[in-house]
Amino acid sequence: MAMNCYAYACKCTNPAGSGQALPGGYAGSPVQLKGESADDLSKRYIEGVKADMEKNNIEVKIHDQKTPHETPKPSDGNYLIAMVSKSDGFHFFRRDTNGLWSWKDGDKGAITGQVTKINKVFKDKLCNVDDVVLQQMVTTTNAYYPSWGLPWQFRAYIELPDGGMTVAGKIE
Repeated sequence: MAMNCYAYACKCTNPAGSGQALPGGYAGSPVQLKGESADDLSKRYIEGVKADMEKNNIEVKIHDQKTPHETPKPSDGNYLIAMVSKSDGFHFFRRDTNGLWSWKDGDKGAITGQVTKINKVFKDKLCNVDDVVLQQMVTTTNAYYPSWGLPWQFRAYIELPDGGMTVAGKIE
């Protein structure tokens, strides 16, 4: 199975099962779309991540919040991932040791850590994604980063051990 944004954020280079890695997949209950509201779906995604953490024997540390005002400092030996979602999906980011955020687009997309920022003075330019840029990207106004798209909503910061965790898609 190919590595998607969830697997990449969790440092799982070889996810188990079939299809894309999904929150709850490693715990045996991958979160599937049911046509519910974005808020209800995001709660199920967070529960799926918690279940995967528990299956990996990892202490659950989720900073659940609606807006990413302040990036929490992870405990020693941990790193952060961030989850955004909308009514038809999720996306995960990983905070790397250099303090910048990176992600993978789908199972075939490239790993990146840059977005195009609209700048009226200097023209559009690529910029690295630090805590401030991530916060700007995932707010509902999103005026500087239109290529990122709407209506993604910030959902949570999640702490994982530096070694990451195993994730999975559907396990037959």
